[in-house]
Amino acid sequence: MESHEMHEMHMMAHNETFSTDVTGLAPATSTGIVDVADGETFDLVAAPVRKQIGDADLRMLAYNGSVPGPTLRVRQGSTITVNFTNRTDLESTIHWHGLRLENRFDGTHETQAPVAVGESFTYQITFPDPGVYWYHPHIREDYGQEMGLAGNILVVPAEADYWPPANRELMMTIDDILIEHGSIASFSPTETTYVAMGRYGNVLLANGEVQPKFAAKAGDVVRFYLTNTANARVFNVAIPGARVKLVGGDGGRVEREEFVESVIISPSERVVVDVLFEHAGLVTIEHVTPERKSVLASVDVSAEAATPELAAQFGNLRRNPEWVAERARFARYF
Repeated sequence: MESHEMHEMHMMAHNETFSTDVTGLAPATSTGIVDVADGETFDLVAAPVRKQIGDADLRMLAYNGSVPGPTLRVRQGSTITVNFTNRTDLESTIHWHGLRLENRFDGTHETQAPVAVGESFTYQITFPDPGVYWYHPHIREDYGQEMGLAGNILVVPAEADYWPPANRELMMTIDDILIEHGSIASFSPTETTYVAMGRYGNVLLANGEVQPKFAAKAGDVVRFYLTNTANARVFNVAIPGARVKLVGGDGGRVEREEFVESVIISPSERVVVDVLFEHAGLVTIEHVTPERKSVLASVDVSAEAATPELAAQFGNLRRNPEWVAERARFARYF
C-alpha cells in the first residue's frame, strides 16, 4: 500500500502545489507546556494535522500534534537532547531562535544538512540565558511557519527575583494566516511562492486560535510572553482597560522597566509584559493600526480578588544595571 508521504508527493507532482487534503489526518491537539529537566531527552515530531480555524477545515503542519507546538519549559543552565523526526512533505531543520548553542545544532541550512522526509536528527540544546525563545524550521520558512511549525521555549531564571512578582504567566504566540476558499492559500513545493519569508494573512491568530479567551482575577498581575511567529506582519499590541509594563524582550529583562500603551513586535521578536487587571470585566488584547483595531484575544476578569495582592509592587519600575553585560552576550544573535 502506498504510504501517506508517497501519496502526498504524487499529489504535489501532479498539482504543483503542496497538498491541502485533510482526509485521514488526526485533529490538532491543544498546545501544552512540557517541563524538560536537565539531561532529559524529548521527542519532537513534525507532521500534518487537521485543524479548524473559523469555518475552515485546514490541513496544517504541527509539532507533536499541536499548532503552535508544545512550549518547552527548562531551567537556566540546563542541557537537553531533542530527537526531531520530519514527517512533513518537505525537508526541514529546527532552528532554536535566539539561543546561544553550538553552531552544529543551530538548525540553519548553512550549519546542518536538511532532514529528509521520514528521517530524524538529534539536537543537543543548552540554555545559558533566561527568557523566552522559540523554535521553527529554517528551510522554506514561508511555508513551514505559515502551516503551523513554531513553538516557544521558556527558560526559567536561576535568580528567583530575575522577573518582578506576578500572579501567573501566559505564553502567547501572535500570528496570521492566509485562507482562501476554505484552505490555506497554496504554496509551490519547488520555489518560494511570495517572498523569502512569506506573506500577510487575512486571519489573525493568538496561540493558533481566532480570538481565544483567557481568565484572570481582579487585581491579577499576569506576565505575558509574546512571540510574533508571523512571516511578515508587524504587530502593535495594546490592552486597553489594563495597565501594561514592559519588563523584557529578546535578550531577557530590559534595562529599565516602563509603563507602555502598546508594544510593537516584529516577526520573530519576543516581548515580555506584565499586565495588571484591576477591575472585573472583559478586557481585549488588540492589534492596533492607524486604520483599525483588531481583537487578538480577550481576558475575562472575574470579581474574585487576586492572591497574593501585587498591585502595589506592580507600580515599581525596576532598573537592571546588569542589563548592559547581559545584552552584550546576545549581540551577534539579533
